[in-house]
Amino acid sequence: SRHAENKVLVAQAGAIGPLVGQLSDGDVDVRRNAAGALRKLAVNAENQVLVMQAGAIAPLVRLLGDSDVEVRQNVASTFLNVARNAQNKVLVAQAGAIPRLVKLLADIDVIVRRKASGTLMSISGTAQNQALVAQASGGIPLLVGLLSDSDEEARRNAVGALRNIVEHAQYQEMVVQVGAIAPLVLLLVDGKVEVRQYAASTLMHIAQVAENQMLVAQVHAIAPLVGLLGDANVNVRQNAAGALANIASHVENQLLVAQAGAIRPLVTLLSDSNVNVRQKAAGALMNIAGHAQNKVLVAQAGAIPPLVGLLSDGDVEMRRNAGRTLMRLTGDTGNQVLVAQAGAIGPIVRLLGDADTEVRRCAAGALASIADNAENRLSVARAGAITPLVGLLSDGVVEMRQKAVSTLMNIAFHDETQLLVVHAGAIVPLVGLLGDSDVNMRLRAAGALLNISRHAENKVLVAQAGAI
Repeated sequence: SRHAENKVLVAQAGAIGPLVGQLSDGDVDVRRNAAGALRKLAVNAENQVLVMQAGAIAPLVRLLGDSDVEVRQNVASTFLNVARNAQNKVLVAQAGAIPRLVKLLADIDVIVRRKASGTLMSISGTAQNQALVAQASGGIPLLVGLLSDSDEEARRNAVGALRNIVEHAQYQEMVVQVGAIAPLVLLLVDGKVEVRQYAASTLMHIAQVAENQMLVAQVHAIAPLVGLLGDANVNVRQNAAGALANIASHVENQLLVAQAGAIRPLVTLLSDSNVNVRQKAAGALMNIAGHAQNKVLVAQAGAIPPLVGLLSDGDVEMRRNAGRTLMRLTGDTGNQVLVAQAGAIGPIVRLLGDADTEVRRCAAGALASIADNAENRLSVARAGAITPLVGLLSDGVVEMRQKAVSTLMNIAFHDETQLLVVHAGAIVPLVGLLGDSDVNMRLRAAGALLNISRHAENKVLVAQAGAI
């Protein structure tokens, strides 16, 4: 049955049932051969189902604890093969195989460790099994131990299983507590692309927690992650950018990430062919730009034009991240001019009507900052911002109203725009905001009405609306 076609013929001849029966034989050679034959047959997708249907799972689970190393090798390999089938992943777990497979992670034999860890990586692809592997006695510590195993396949399987487990937020801290971060960082420079991919992904998930963001930075993960931004593999680039985005969400890491040279390669990734890479890169730049010094560096690295282009991306998460990053960058006065010069005002104005609330919030925030600069105010008005901004004065989101009233206050400094703001119906909602519970809202509404009233025709209208 070494030949692919023969695997099917052997199974069709009814061999699987008798082989399953021999798994319980008292003779070790019989058990070895039976498990070895099933291992080979289960390479075939149809046979993976037939082996399970023949009742193999219970005796196979028992043989995971067999005293003979070759039996354990063959049984662990059989599980690895049958677990390629989605339904079998569930059945293997239900049969109680996970605790026994976890024990084999400490086996003296490298092939046993390799196959057991490979099976655990495979079956932990489902949410329920992730929990079972994590909760199995010694599961997480043994997997973390395998990250430093001499066998490269065992290392790959262990980091792959841990990547699956940390998708559950509740197990991230368990992984950190048993010392996973340092060996994960070492695996970022592994020669195997899958290992780099899984290690970066695991660190990305771990770094969702604020305390872990500092820990990951302290064990010198930033530099190798920056190096992976130029990796040839798209998943590696995505995970590295995502990990850096999470690390840089901690204010103390923002300068460190910038100093490690992350900004320019992240800017390059804004033009990556993969949407997920672009999303993660924009998110990382947004967090890095949380530090005042970095706002200038991100702009100098050429981030603004590609970010402006991404405002029109068909992916909503991409528009969110691009909008958030530009909103943060425009906190710098110099960038307010650069963003306007890059042609951002028109796309940002259009996003005020986006179906997504977060996109609209970011657009309103970016416009408010852009309009803080006197040179930009007329451009904002001419781009058609007034009408949608007036609409946002009645928005249910407080921040949206704040940004809208702030932008209108600044726009109304210009004689040309004062009548336009009034004609767009701004007076009544602005007067209404004079009674808002938020003091800054009241101040900005009063400021907007003051600027509007500089035009002679508007003074009467403001008074008639009950502003006095």
